Amino acid sequence: MTVHPEPQLVVPEPSELLLGDSTLVLSTNSSCEPPPLPPRDYGPNLPVENFDVSTGPADIRKDEQVDDGVPGCVGLYNIGNTCFMNSALQCLLASPTLKDVFQRDYSNTPIAASFLQPLLERLQELHKKINSGKYSILLPKEMHTAVSNLHPLFGDFKQHDSQEFISFVLNIIHDFLNLSQETLPASRRQSDDFSDNITGEVSKRLKMDSASSSPSMDVDCEEESLTKAELAWRVYLKTNRTAISDRFQGQYQSVMTCQKCGFVSTTFEPFMMLSLSIPHAMEKQIVVTWVPSPKMFVTPGLPRVKRYLVTVRKSGLVQDLRTKFFEMLKTEEDVDINPSTIVFAEVKNNANVKIVDNKTQIQYLSKSCTVYAMEPINNDTSLFADNETNECHDTSMKSTGDEDDGIATWHTCNICLEEKFEEDLMVHRSCNGTLCGECLQSTITHSQSTSGDFPCPSCQRFIDSKEGYEPMRKKPRRSEPSEMNNDPLSLKTIATMPTDDPEQQQTWRKCSICLNETFNEELRIHATCGGLICQACLVIMTEYHENQNFQCPTCSVLINGQDYTRISENEEDTRPRSRKVIVPVLFRYKQTLDEKADKIKFTLFGSPHICCLKSELSTQHVEEVSSTLLQKYNIQQKSDIFITDSSGTSCGFCEYTSGCTGCRINEITDMKLKPGCCLSITFYEEDRSVLNTLNYCKEDETMKLLRDSDVISLTECMQTFAQIETLTEDNPWFCPACQSNQVSEKEMRVTRWPGTLIIHLKRFHFEESQGTKISCPIDFPLSDLRVDLLSCPEALKVNCCPVYDLYGVVNHMGSLFGGHYTAFAKQREEWYNFNDETFKKMHPTEDVDYQKEGYVLFYQMKDS
Repeated sequence: MTVHPEPQLVVPEPSELLLGDSTLVLSTNSSCEPPPLPPRDYGPNLPVENFDVSTGPADIRKDEQVDDGVPGCVGLYNIGNTCFMNSALQCLLASPTLKDVFQRDYSNTPIAASFLQPLLERLQELHKKINSGKYSILLPKEMHTAVSNLHPLFGDFKQHDSQEFISFVLNIIHDFLNLSQETLPASRRQSDDFSDNITGEVSKRLKMDSASSSPSMDVDCEEESLTKAELAWRVYLKTNRTAISDRFQGQYQSVMTCQKCGFVSTTFEPFMMLSLSIPHAMEKQIVVTWVPSPKMFVTPGLPRVKRYLVTVRKSGLVQDLRTKFFEMLKTEEDVDINPSTIVFAEVKNNANVKIVDNKTQIQYLSKSCTVYAMEPINNDTSLFADNETNECHDTSMKSTGDEDDGIATWHTCNICLEEKFEEDLMVHRSCNGTLCGECLQSTITHSQSTSGDFPCPSCQRFIDSKEGYEPMRKKPRRSEPSEMNNDPLSLKTIATMPTDDPEQQQTWRKCSICLNETFNEELRIHATCGGLICQACLVIMTEYHENQNFQCPTCSVLINGQDYTRISENEEDTRPRSRKVIVPVLFRYKQTLDEKADKIKFTLFGSPHICCLKSELSTQHVEEVSSTLLQKYNIQQKSDIFITDSSGTSCGFCEYTSGCTGCRINEITDMKLKPGCCLSITFYEEDRSVLNTLNYCKEDETMKLLRDSDVISLTECMQTFAQIETLTEDNPWFCPACQSNQVSEKEMRVTRWPGTLIIHLKRFHFEESQGTKISCPIDFPLSDLRVDLLSCPEALKVNCCPVYDLYGVVNHMGSLFGGHYTAFAKQREEWYNFNDETFKKMHPTEDVDYQKEGYVLFYQMKDS
């Protein structure tokens, strides 16, 4: 499958695509007078640009004839990013209501419509060849040339929006038929159910206000018995009666109500394509499990663990999730917490606690993990003699540039992942992504040798040289109180950040393979390049390569395990320094599977907790944390504390090859915690009361709003369209009665349904100069689509609500920056999948992603 660049999705000017004024873009800012007709960008008095196909890629392909072709099923060559055109043509040429239009004789075309005739002739030619059964593949070069001559935007061999191309082609056909009517005799016009030719500019909009005694319309008095919607449609057909308007166009009813005076304005507008927004597309529901410190328990044995449903924007950050979550906690009468001490983390299988930073994007949160908000067990306690708990909480407090007592803030470079001081980092103004000076310089040097531009590692936006990057402050400014609450980084900083003591900074380093921080005594250094590797990774590398040479992960030189030496042989001061770390507290119970073979199994359960500890401390401090927690849970069963890794089943000190499942703390003489270590409280039997107590979790009322699936039905999209929209002061409506802009309500309904209904799903979303594609699955019916939700009350009273069956789908796969168009079309009661020059018999449901890729839907009214 060929993947092409994503369409530009630039909204064209009305003079470019609104040909013949038959497609409307509805605006929420309605005016009291109908807008003027947009000027045409083509016509007999305007020069037609002759598009030169030689400017495109050379093509020696031609139509391929076969003897046993399938009528209606022919592939179309991609002549250069024309999959948007091929997919649209497959659905348009499969439309049963267009067959007679393509089979008519237009030899006596008037001069007024002659400039549109080449496109109609190319469509007729394609329709004839496709239904002849004599071709397997066609080359649509002449079709592309005819389109390009009328609209050069589609002739630049770049990817475009298939939906815009469909509107363009239908408008061309409508205008051609409308302009061609003046040469037909009156009898034929009547038999073809055509009206008089265009005599001037006539507005398609018919507005009637509740304050008017009678609508001012160019309609005979004998037609007063008709409804307002019917009158409006007759006025429109006086100058726009064609096969397209009869079969593809419907009519909206827009009702505006002033919230100040109650004035009601009703406007009728024709439409050719029903554009539906996708509800909840830019929202993400996240279940946050709140685990407070033991002091928050109302009574011993009754934990306050609770699940909340927080809805945030997909394009947001964890900071937004934190802010909304604390707004929900404020509604609790007995909640008294310090937001700056709360840690957000991803938890998998009751273990594997991964702390997430406030700048982490919501879309990067793992779907297989549960989000936890945890308060430290030892919060506001005096576990440390030097009151380091309070210092721990103040780690994120930023100092002004004029003071010298501020705590230095460390950040991670997005490329090398090394922690650096702020004066060594550059920050991207748009996304706040950080790069160290060395990585930025090497990236610029590499980009200058290629295109000159490079994508930002954080937001992926292409930037030129150092554009957008600026140095961080040498000393961060002091945060305001509101910022301290809304931008807490203290415990996250403790978990990954050394202290500001230069000697201590040199004693916590990362392994170049596992990227875990550890003590110097556990690291080995390659003297040639200075690359570091922990002892555990070195053992794995040596065993994997069977004691043979392997590449150094830092300098790529072939070495063996003996080339790595202890840091103590290269540095004078190797005494480990203490720092603060966040240590998760896990719960597990031990099961003996086979006593003779000494096979055991550990099962993790309950909600993890966290505590803030020094890296070097006595076992007494660890036991105090455990006893404090178990006392609040009112658990008396025998248990021990083990030091494990994040999984809770392997030791956090011993090498993984040793098979150790954790070291008991009372057997450890030199307690040295490092990031990744966990305190696992181990029970020796499966006690149902302990399981029930630690697994207890209450659900907030917001959990009732949790959606069962990410799949959105087409009915939900219609409900969003039918919702009453409030136009606020930021987007007011001019009330004719008040003679000023007022807050108002807008309601849209459909008064007339077309025989062929084209539904456009708004999968491309733009906000604040940034765009994204909405790839959530949409469940659209293949038959029996009912549109009662969008029908106006008058239509419901007379039971005028049609039912539709699907016969074509334009699919888009990929993203906003690169993608490809395909199509499903129904030919002779059989479904086929069209992918440029290839096609095969395939039902849409056989494609696992058909709900995610459906973009433009073609429905035909039953019994029409």
